[in-house]
Amino acid sequence: MYLLYRCAEVTRDAGYDYFIALNPRTEARQRSFSNPGGSSSVTSFSPGAAVTRASYLPDQTVAFTSYGATILIKMGRGHKPPENADAFNAREVIEFMGPQIHESIEDSEGVTNNVPLTRADSNSGRKTEAPPNYKSVYSGVLDLDHDADNP
Repeated sequence: MYLLYRCAEVTRDAGYDYFIALNPRTEARQRSFSNPGGSSSVTSFSPGAAVTRASYLPDQTVAFTSYGATILIKMGRGHKPPENADAFNAREVIEFMGPQIHESIEDSEGVTNNVPLTRADSNSGRKTEAPPNYKSVYSGVLDLDHDADNP
């Protein structure tokens, strides 16, 4: 849902009226990390006594899934092509999805292990120059794992 909304923002900000989604893709990547276990002990001595305290931590592996999405859009001015189901009016998408997007952002604030949607960003600052006849094509990567507080 956010990808469609972000495409509408990029389209509007570039001065276009509609966009066509050319190749939307989502991916889920499985990852894991391991913490090696270990043990430790501390012995305290006092007159006539010795006390040993020991602790043991087992090996631990944590598996998680990270999600991402990429899309190539072609932007246009005027009315969106009515015969193309992949064409979206940028203003309408922003108008109708905006309240849901902003509600999701508010719901995710302060939730541990949840990346708020406001932290998602595109690489629009790093896009390459397109050939003249493809000036209205935007290629961007939406990084759903990006943390604006920790770039």
